[in-house]
Amino acid sequence: MYNHNTDLEKLEIAGENRKLKTALREVSADLAHETSQRKMYHAMADCQADMIAKLKAELEESQRRCATIEMRYSKLVDNLDKPVNNQLSRKTLY
Repeated sequence: MYNHNTDLEKLEIAGENRKLKTALREVSADLAHETSQRKMYHAMADCQADMIAKLKAELEESQRRCATIEMRYSKLVDNLDKPVNNQLSRKTLY
C-alpha cells in the first residue's frame, strides 16, 4: 500500500541531508583554509625565529669586536699618558 506521508518524510529527510552535507562541506573547507593559514603562520614564525637567532649572533659578534676595539683603544690611551722612552737624549739633540 502506497503511503504518501512516508514519501514526503523521505523527501524532507533527503533535503535535510543535502543541507547538512552542504554545511559539512563548508565547515570542512573553512577548517582546511584555517589549517593552511595556521601552517603558513607557523612557517613564517619559524623563519622569523631563525632570522632573530641570526641577528642575535651577529649582534653578539659585533659586541665582542667592539669590546676588543675598546680594549685596544684603552691601551693606546694609557700609553699616551706614559712618557716616551727615547734613545736620544737632550745632549744628542744639541
